[in-house]
Amino acid sequence: MELNNEILKSANAYEGMTLSKKDAVAKFGTDAQKEHFKKYKKFTNKKLGDALLKTLKQLFVEVEEVKVGRSNQYKLGAVREEIAERERKIGKNATNGKWNNSTKHLDALLLAHLEHNLANGKEIQKSYVDWLLEFNMINEKQYDLYKSKFDKKKKVETEDLIRNSVENKDERIVDNSHRFFLDEIQSLRTTMISSLNRMERVDIIETFKRHKAFLNEPIKDTKGKEVRVIEIDAKTYQLFVNAKRRLKQEYNLTENDITNRTFKPTEETIQNVKKYKLELKQFLSNIEITDSYGTVVNVSINNIWEELAIVVKATRDKTMEYLHEYHSEVLIEYQIHKYEKFLSLQATNYRENRTTERLDKASDRRTKHINDSMEKDREYNSRLAFGEESNLYTDEALRAKEEFMKAIEILDKIYADKFIIDEEKLKQSLMKNNR
Repeated sequence: MELNNEILKSANAYEGMTLSKKDAVAKFGTDAQKEHFKKYKKFTNKKLGDALLKTLKQLFVEVEEVKVGRSNQYKLGAVREEIAERERKIGKNATNGKWNNSTKHLDALLLAHLEHNLANGKEIQKSYVDWLLEFNMINEKQYDLYKSKFDKKKKVETEDLIRNSVENKDERIVDNSHRFFLDEIQSLRTTMISSLNRMERVDIIETFKRHKAFLNEPIKDTKGKEVRVIEIDAKTYQLFVNAKRRLKQEYNLTENDITNRTFKPTEETIQNVKKYKLELKQFLSNIEITDSYGTVVNVSINNIWEELAIVVKATRDKTMEYLHEYHSEVLIEYQIHKYEKFLSLQATNYRENRTTERLDKASDRRTKHINDSMEKDREYNSRLAFGEESNLYTDEALRAKEEFMKAIEILDKIYADKFIIDEEKLKQSLMKNNR
């Protein structure tokens, strides 16, 4: 079963419940798991049972196997905000699933950055998109593009930049390109978190989540200074998450509806999104929080977000150990080449592969539109009694793809991934090492 937002949404009905394995398989199992359970009435294959448990952990914050009578059942916690990365068992020289061509190079570059640019043992706290910028996984223009989600002025500036850069000024091209690069940043966020999770598992770093809020009106801290950004406790953050989940369910909305990534939303959906945002704003306008001294105060919150704090414990030995476990072929390069040349090679490979992957993803995005258009043409032609067949919809979809791909190729240069370390130094190092 391929997990998606619809399945995550349906999981709300089971939040806080205890499900029998039969019911869990029926609702969240794969075809193979369903067939196996139907035949044996239980999991005689441990791998199939473990796989179902991993699926549940992707959907629910907490999943516990409990004994109910004579059977084992699943006690489910809160539904996640988004589908979690699938838990994997990592062994010696394991690849942790199928790597993109860029991923192994990114891991090496992040390790180098953490090892050399951040102070060991010091907690550094940033939002996820700020970490992307710190690691140079995005450039400043991508950073502004991401901020345009929340800032109308930046959105206008971003759309003007795209419009002035691409050949076809059609608003659909501008809008689709804007959404494509927003989704790209989200994809990079997931890739970065996966890399950091792998490093944490081998004790190179420690990570901690911090929840922050921006206040509509400032409050005074213990020194009498007015502040608008505060850290909130886990209880307050959970209330916020619960309110979002309740309102999504009430108005039948997905995350794509709310973030304006749904293709051609209905008028009803548009109006429901407005109601959702208004009610969430009202909920946050008067909310109790507990400060670090245990004092309960009422505040009006504009926005809540999650930041990631990283404590670095990386050393060269740890780097070698990590590369040996996950990327044995990269370890060979690490040992053969001088350090700066190694980084140069990784950075070059990373950027080249990222461009290829980005263009492939852009091309795949248009495939469904073309397939749907071909089906429309087939339906239209099947009704013709005589005469020449039409490919009107298909031809239009192919033209749209060609214009979209031209736009992405141009914008790829503007929003290109930067080298993790200084590009000029890398070039000088390569020249020096090649003499």
